[in-house]
Amino acid sequence: MRFLFLTLWLSLCGGAAVFAAERPQPSTLLAQADNFRQQDESAELRVKLKSTKDQKPDGDSEMRVRLKGTDLSLVEVLSGRSAGQVVLMSKEAVWVRMPRASLPIRITPIQRLMGEASYGDLGRLRWQDDYAAQYQVNAEQTVNDISVWALSLTAAKPTAAYAKMDLYIARDGGWPVQAVFYLKSGKLFKTARFDKPVKIGSRVLTQRTVFSDGVDSTQQTEMVIESVTAKDFPSQKFTLDGLME
Repeated sequence: MRFLFLTLWLSLCGGAAVFAAERPQPSTLLAQADNFRQQDESAELRVKLKSTKDQKPDGDSEMRVRLKGTDLSLVEVLSGRSAGQVVLMSKEAVWVRMPRASLPIRITPIQRLMGEASYGDLGRLRWQDDYAAQYQVNAEQTVNDISVWALSLTAAKPTAAYAKMDLYIARDGGWPVQAVFYLKSGKLFKTARFDKPVKIGSRVLTQRTVFSDGVDSTQQTEMVIESVTAKDFPSQKFTLDGLME
């Protein structure tokens, strides 16, 4: 009888160990999710933002986003309340050039661009470069009727858009399903819900993201990637001198 119990116990423990071993590394999951957000090392994106309050229109805007490598980006606001602004994001800092301003102003990537969308949401599309990831205690969950891996992300760089994130990645497909963003104080800042990836040109990407305020969920901003074009940009363009040209 003791032998039978020992055999069953070893079998259960062995099964648990195998199950744990089958879990992907958090860094692998993060890389998979990133691949649905940014695939090209250097590219130009056309992005539209649309905000609502209590389901009523509350502003819209169009952006041109230029990405180079892992930590260089330019966000140019083409229309809307902030039209004319250009934001430079590098591994050292984030700067904004206001229309008719003589000097750029240093800002944080968490600063809101429009509605619930922050500059970092457009200029920092790769989480793996800015965050360290680990599984949440409850690593397997269901979000929006989708089975997901639940990760906890902690900023590894000072220019990371958010101090902490809870990220939920589809177990079948590896695409991001939902993210919850926190301030350094631990306070809930906002959430993001990602649509299932679709084909944009030759790429399969998460085209639509909906951001909701952490306190008032009726305040939402929809971000839609209209197009992605692979382009190579000179490094000079991603400097303060280039920002002021």
